[in-house]
Amino acid sequence: MLAKNQNITIKEISDFRLQGVNNKTYSNKDLNGTSGTLLVFLSNHCKFSQIFQQYLVNSNKKWDKQGIKLIAISPNHEKAILPDEMAFSDMGDSFEEMVQRAATQNYNFPFIYDGKNQIITKSIETKITPSAYLFNSKGNLVYSGRLGDHEMPNNYEKSELCHNIEKLINQQNVEYNRTKIHGTAIKFKKDLRFADDIARRYAQETVSLNHADERRLNFFIEQETNYPRFFYVWSLENNIVLTR
Repeated sequence: MLAKNQNITIKEISDFRLQGVNNKTYSNKDLNGTSGTLLVFLSNHCKFSQIFQQYLVNSNKKWDKQGIKLIAISPNHEKAILPDEMAFSDMGDSFEEMVQRAATQNYNFPFIYDGKNQIITKSIETKITPSAYLFNSKGNLVYSGRLGDHEMPNNYEKSELCHNIEKLINQQNVEYNRTKIHGTAIKFKKDLRFADDIARRYAQETVSLNHADERRLNFFIEQETNYPRFFYVWSLENNIVLTR
């Protein structure tokens, strides 16, 4: 999903005061890169966001010195994320988990939480993570789209985003351009009802337990299959759970 209004400027972003993982509070006045400003929407649980984490860390070591202001924004209403969407992450999108992710990945840029009221997210009308929005020194949007090719993430220096940033650094004119995005849909507060419905459905599901003697276990173990076998073993006598 791309910004509907390609003419959006930094000045048109709604007023905000949002907390970063470094315990600093950020506002509109912090969107002031001398060469340009890059807003990147990342979410902890999104596997595509995870692919580009180190790209941003490594790139920002030079971007910061070259006048590009990078700010990462976590846009999800974390309680609206569905259980199956957590399959690719050990962390959700709460502020506390953002702090953990930033620490483990050594983020060297602001990472701010927009999940409560989603002020910036709604202003820019972004729908997917990861998404990049690049503004020039005058605050005009010159690029929106992907960070790079998720199938070849190590080729980020050949990405459209990188080329546009280099033009801004070299004070070249950049006409607005955009690319398609491949990622994970952002969850808004209105999506809470879907998450609640699924949680209620899961709570009503039951599990059937059958007694397994040695003969039955051997039958399943000896079956030829291309898939891994996974066994839950409950011992009621000792109140323990074993897995294989």
